[in-house]
Amino acid sequence: MRKIILIIVIISILFLISNSVEASRISAPEVQSLVYKGIKFIAPNTPEKMSYIEAWDIKTNTKLWELKVYEVKINPELKADVQWIFITSLYISVGKLIVVNEAGERYEVDIEAKKVVKEGMQTQRSLSKEQIIEIAKSKAEELGFNLKEMTVFYDEENKKLKEHLKRTGVSVYDKETKEWKPERGTTPEK
Repeated sequence: MRKIILIIVIISILFLISNSVEASRISAPEVQSLVYKGIKFIAPNTPEKMSYIEAWDIKTNTKLWELKVYEVKINPELKADVQWIFITSLYISVGKLIVVNEAGERYEVDIEAKKVVKEGMQTQRSLSKEQIIEIAKSKAEELGFNLKEMTVFYDEENKKLKEHLKRTGVSVYDKETKEWKPERGTTPEK
C-alpha cells in the first residue's frame, strides 16, 4: 500500500513539473512608432492584434485606420503563445511602409491604398541607395527636421559633400596619429 501511495505521489510531482516546464513566450517586442507625412504608425503587438498596424493623425491624435498585415495560423493542439508572431520593426522605404515580423518576413504596405502590396519577403536582402535615402529622410522627419530647408549632399563620388567639407574647413581624421586635424588649405566660409 505504501508503494502505491509513493508511486502516485511521484507521478503527481512529475506531472506538475512537466506542466510548469512547458515552453511559454516572453512578452511581445515593443516596436518604436514611426511618423511619416503627419501620420504616426504603430504596431499594437497584443495577442489579439499581433499582425496589425494602426495609422494615427499626429495633430488630432485620432486613429485613421488599421490593417491586418499578415495571418498567423494557430495550431489548436499546441500552446497558442509560442506560435504568436509579432511585428518587430516599422520603417519607410520608397514611400511604402515596411513591416518586419519575428519570423524575419518583410511586408510592404501601400499607405495611400491601405493594403499590403508585397508579402513575406526575407529581410536579408540589401537595400538600394534610394531605399537608404528614403529611410534616412523618414527618420529625419520623425526627429523633427524640416527637410525642405535641408540640402542633400549625396552623389556617386560624394563630390558635393567633399566640396562642402572643404568650404567649411571641417577636420579630417589622421589614421596614423589617431587625431582629428583641420584639413590643409581649407578655411570656413565667413
